[in-house]
Amino acid sequence: MLEQDWGRRQALVELDLATINTLARPAFPGHQVIGAELLTEGHCNTNYKLTLAGLDEPFVLRVYRRDQASSQKDWDLYQLIQGRVPVPRMLYHDDSCQHLAWPYTIMTWAEGILLRDAIEKGDAREQSSYGYAVGSALAAIGSFTFPQAGFFGPGLDVEPFTGNESYLQLIRHFLTTGPTQERLGPELSQRLWNFVEAQHGYLDALPPTAALVHSDFKGINILVHEGEVSAVLDWEFAFAGSPLTDIANMLRYEHRMPEAFVSQFLRGYQVQGGVLPPDWHRCIKLLDLISLCEFAHAPEVNEVVVRDVIELMERTLAQYQEK
Repeated sequence: MLEQDWGRRQALVELDLATINTLARPAFPGHQVIGAELLTEGHCNTNYKLTLAGLDEPFVLRVYRRDQASSQKDWDLYQLIQGRVPVPRMLYHDDSCQHLAWPYTIMTWAEGILLRDAIEKGDAREQSSYGYAVGSALAAIGSFTFPQAGFFGPGLDVEPFTGNESYLQLIRHFLTTGPTQERLGPELSQRLWNFVEAQHGYLDALPPTAALVHSDFKGINILVHEGEVSAVLDWEFAFAGSPLTDIANMLRYEHRMPEAFVSQFLRGYQVQGGVLPPDWHRCIKLLDLISLCEFAHAPEVNEVVVRDVIELMERTLAQYQEK
């Protein structure tokens, strides 16, 4: 499986039913939460599936552990993309932290299974269908554009990238600070730096782009149902930039993915308006090195993460070094 056994970066938030009822009351006046199932998928935030008296459909309570601003950004993005991108309907959010130490959101439940599991268990026909649907959804995400590239501030105002956030500066930061070099080893760290120094011109040649980027677009953040994408989840890392970042996330493990999924993912993306520039594949592997270095730079990671990161880095170097 993809990112199997990577573990969590943030501990789960355990809530009793009384606390959950307090949090849910503004969204469901007059209704009592009678069941709350802790959902254990994901790396950072905590989610509960809620059952309410008198209501047939379930809902989701999401607690934002990693980033206090994520609740508001999720809410703002939902207002922007609803109706064009498949996302759960957001009913309520609270970032006051009056009732809980972290912001939280309440949203509708989306039927489906994780794309990761659908790829693994489906036959070629199902893999093709889901590939096309996921590519189409990514094209819809990238159809939203902004005046400039950068990180989202309040109200989705874009705060432009600074010089310290350039490609080489980010790679240098991850390789020369924290535990990254110790985990990768000095030999791989040096080869990686030599590689990005020689190859970053391919990224510099890309046309400037300021499209909506999910930035964690992968199998554990997408639900699929009956051949379609039922929900794209977890938008906390979203920013304005190149959609190639999302293609890089999706195809990080393309060597383990069925060809039927990969080919139809790319087809769906292009048919629905997405553009693949020259040398796009080299570019997505270069972009993904930022994420891989960041994973290795985290204060605490397990040995499975380090093993996968090294394997993926070595694959990129073997494919594109000195070419």
